[in-house]
Amino acid sequence: MSPAQMTGEERRLRGLLSWIAGAVAATVAVAVPLIFFWTAYTYEVGRVSSELESPADRISRLISTIPEMWRYQTPKFEQILEESHRDEQHYRVLDGGGHLILESGPRQPSPTIARETFLHDGFVVVGKLQLISSLRPLAIKTGVVAAFGLVLGLAVSVTLRVLPIRALDRALDEARQARAQLVQAIESISEGFALYDAEDRLVICNNNYKEIYTESAEAMVPGAHFEEILRFGLERGQYAEAVGREQEWLADRMRDHRKLSAPVEQELSDRRWLLVTGRRTPDGGTVGIRTDITELKHREDELVKSKRELVELVESLQEGFALFDQEDRLVLFNREYRNIFSGLSDIVEPGAKFQDLVSIAADRGQNLEALVRNNGPAPEEYEGHRTERSFEHCFADGRWVRVREKKASDGKTLTTYVDISRLKRREEELLQAKDSMQAIVDTASDAIFTISETGTVDSFNAGGERIFGYPAEGVVGCDISLLIPSFHRANKDRGISSVLDPDGESNGFGQEVEALRKDGSTIILELSVGEMHVNDRRTFTAIARDITKRHQDDEALRAKQAELHSSQQRLSAIMNSVVDAVISIDDQGIIHSFSAAAERIFGYSVAEAIGKNVALLMPEPHRSRHDGYIKRFLETGEAKVIGSRTEATGQRKDGTTFPLEIAVNWMDLDGSVLFVGVCRDITGRKQAEQERAELERDLLQAQKMESLGTLSGGIAHEINTPVQYVGDNVRFMQDAFSDLGSVLQKYKDLVEAANAGGILKESVAEVEDAVEAADLGYLLEEIPTSIEQSLEGVGRISEIVQAIKEFSHPDAKEKTVIDINHAIGTTITVTRNQWKYVAELETDFDAELPQVPCLPGEFNQVILNLIVNAAHAIEDTGGKGRIVVATRRTGDWAEIRVSDTGVGVPQEIQEKVFDPFFTTKEPGKGSGQGLAISHSIIVKKHGGTISLDSVVGEGTTFIVRLPLSSSGQAEEAA
Repeated sequence: MSPAQMTGEERRLRGLLSWIAGAVAATVAVAVPLIFFWTAYTYEVGRVSSELESPADRISRLISTIPEMWRYQTPKFEQILEESHRDEQHYRVLDGGGHLILESGPRQPSPTIARETFLHDGFVVVGKLQLISSLRPLAIKTGVVAAFGLVLGLAVSVTLRVLPIRALDRALDEARQARAQLVQAIESISEGFALYDAEDRLVICNNNYKEIYTESAEAMVPGAHFEEILRFGLERGQYAEAVGREQEWLADRMRDHRKLSAPVEQELSDRRWLLVTGRRTPDGGTVGIRTDITELKHREDELVKSKRELVELVESLQEGFALFDQEDRLVLFNREYRNIFSGLSDIVEPGAKFQDLVSIAADRGQNLEALVRNNGPAPEEYEGHRTERSFEHCFADGRWVRVREKKASDGKTLTTYVDISRLKRREEELLQAKDSMQAIVDTASDAIFTISETGTVDSFNAGGERIFGYPAEGVVGCDISLLIPSFHRANKDRGISSVLDPDGESNGFGQEVEALRKDGSTIILELSVGEMHVNDRRTFTAIARDITKRHQDDEALRAKQAELHSSQQRLSAIMNSVVDAVISIDDQGIIHSFSAAAERIFGYSVAEAIGKNVALLMPEPHRSRHDGYIKRFLETGEAKVIGSRTEATGQRKDGTTFPLEIAVNWMDLDGSVLFVGVCRDITGRKQAEQERAELERDLLQAQKMESLGTLSGGIAHEINTPVQYVGDNVRFMQDAFSDLGSVLQKYKDLVEAANAGGILKESVAEVEDAVEAADLGYLLEEIPTSIEQSLEGVGRISEIVQAIKEFSHPDAKEKTVIDINHAIGTTITVTRNQWKYVAELETDFDAELPQVPCLPGEFNQVILNLIVNAAHAIEDTGGKGRIVVATRRTGDWAEIRVSDTGVGVPQEIQEKVFDPFFTTKEPGKGSGQGLAISHSIIVKKHGGTISLDSVVGEGTTFIVRLPLSSSGQAEEAA
């Protein structure tokens, strides 16, 4: 029925029913949440006081038990608003004065808050929803708490006035008071407290929490995300432990926050330390507690430091140290304690009982006393820590320790172990030394006796009997004046006091005194007197040595020293007068002495040279290398110059250099090495040697010219022979060519006649006559032979000329490597006319002989001299002999042997054959310079040797040896 069809009474009745239904719906909508809230409130208020004792856990549970509590815009509240908007419902919330607080609906896509007072610190409590059959939304003002009852039905844009429900107001007031008490309780917590919802958004935190995180307090507003608060603090350097690893630290911190693992310690930038703990609420939120443990950390650091210092102190003790608790368990020990019990290192650990250590030590054979008893530790050893004591203990390995045990006031036992093995060994050594000393006293050659302070002799050894001539029983008990000459007895007491006075001129040690023997003779003693106290009795021990002979020897020595001093002065005068420089240096090359001749030669004064390095007397490169020469000699003993004489180059103060001859040797003076060098300026000698070398060159040239003069006739004969038959052949070929020319002319005429018209018999006959006259067959046979002989002669001439050329090789200043087999062959060719009439010459060359460094021209001269001498020696026999020239390699030497079957050289003149001008030949047959020059060339210029082996009547062999490598100039050293 439509409202228009209703009667007035029906419309009034229907309106009344509608009003009653609305009132009932409103009452139910208000009463159900109110009753639920009041029940929860009454229950929670009763629990608050008890739950506050544990803020981290109990407050979390308190908040989580309030039904349907969400922060504004949490998913639950947003769901309500979203459903309202989706269903196109429109609602408003008004306060008690009718002012709009919140509005949402089709005209308002998202809810807006008209007044912030509605939020009441960001919290909204929403009660259980009650569906009421109504056609309009209901809005109820509850002060700071709003309860929404959304009704299914047609949405209309109507806002009802707030219904005054006193019971609900009172309940909400009490809830407000409970919340205030809750906030007050949270603020009263001394720790920092914060509550985050399941999405890690801040719900509430106390001021202590903000005061702890001062840098990020600004970001701690309800709804702020936990990670945003952390980042805010990171940007301001709030977390000291995060410096340099901010992102890694943030990830770790978020993981700890979500997992709620064990409490962690956190260091802030202001050096404060926090203990971070957290609990999970039933709805998935997080309660965080921050406790300031800075003071605790400081105390902990101090405790760790104190403990470390204690351990370091204990470890620094040289003694073994151990601390046992009241139950005799090992608490603390140092490394030395473990070392002492090295065989128990596996059980010497904190917690080990003293009785166990003793028992196991016995079982392992470390306790010597237990081994002697063979029945383990004695009972008193188990009770050793019950009383204070000090004792010495010997281990089975022979080590001794002194043990001290002391009870502390708290019942603990402090034990120290001092290794006294060395002390024990020392005691044994002292006992042995005492016995040895007694034996020494009894067998000493010196007189050893003791004297009382009154001057009475108490003991007298065998040495005293021998020195003084008295038996011991004749001296013991007598006054010491018995042994003092009469002229010294009056001063006995003063003399003894002088000997014993440590501050006087005599200190009782090594004093020379006169003493009296039994036979009345006087002797000189070296007396040492010492004072000692035995049983509070002053006693003197005297050791007397008879130095009468030494005294006499000292007098003789002083005389010798005076003589030596005089000799040194004479030696110094001699050294200053010699022409050679004498210089001494130490192992560092520092000059210690510099003679007058050295001043003259080098231009430095003694004052300028002493203390300087001897290298200043040398030019480079020896100046910079000299210290290395000395070092090498000291380390290896290798001496190239030391101990020999050599030539070197010196440098004067003005920088000029000069040749010198130096001889260096070394000596050991009291463990120190001293080098002494004698230097001679050989500038004049070098000039003379140069002049001599020039004379030798002139002499060599003269000898070479003499040889050439001697050989020239033979060489001319050698050349003349092939020249003669070459000339004869050339003349034969000249005549033959003339005959051939006649024959050829006739043939020419014959050819012309034939060309002119025919061959005439007369022309042919003329040709035949010409051929017969020329004897053409003979010419054709002999001309090739003549040509061959001529070429052979020319070749022989060329060979001789080449040999002369090579033999006359210009003198070279430097050695060059040559084939000495070829050089010897050349010389044999040049000397052919000298030996071919008296001997057959054979060669035996080593084809594998390497080339030899030498001076070619001078080497050829040596071989020539030896071959010519061999030919002359064979010629003196009156018959024809044999010469053999052979080469061989012998080690690093090339050996040339020139042997002949001549008359030989007598033994008595073999040493003179190399002397200048010595000859056995008749006058006019030699100058006596050949072998002398050969010796100089081989020995001085080539560094080789030349010798002979000769037997009279059998022949002579000259042996020349040349080094295969050029010997470098010897390294010069100081």
